[in-house]
Amino acid sequence: SAPGLAGVGSRAYYLSFISNPKSAFHMGHDKSQMPRFDKELTLAERDALAEYLVWLRAATAADLAKLDPF
Repeated sequence: SAPGLAGVGSRAYYLSFISNPKSAFHMGHDKSQMPRFDKELTLAERDALAEYLVWLRAATAADLAKLDPF
C-alpha cells in the first residue's frame, strides 16, 4: 500500500519526495512511513526515479509492455 501518485507533482516534487518524504512540505514525520532515500541513492538516481514517475503518468499500455519482463 502506498499513497496514490497519479496526476500529482512535477519532476522536482517527486525528487524532493523521494529524497525526504517526512519533510513538513510533504507529509510530516508522523504521517509518512516511507523512508528517505537521500543517503542511499545518488541525486542522479533519485532524479531518474522522479523522471520515471512523471513518464509513468502518461504511459500507454504499449509503453508499459515495452518494460517487460519487469
